[in-house]
Amino acid sequence: MFICVYYGHLSLVDAYNMPIHRRKWWIKRINEVIEKQNQQQNEVARMPAPQDPNQPNPMRARNVGR
Repeated sequence: MFICVYYGHLSLVDAYNMPIHRRKWWIKRINEVIEKQNQQQNEVARMPAPQDPNQPNPMRARNVGR
């Protein structure tokens, strides 16, 4: 019920009175959306693969903002 109220922006009374099959669908759908958002955030947060050690690293702190 918390998920329906918090993420689905339903009132507690609406979530409580919702038929169980519809509530399960609602929770499943909210879960899919949250998983997709988390996956997109994780893709953005990944660091690039290490480069050749003979070449300078463009991600060093002294090179940021140049």
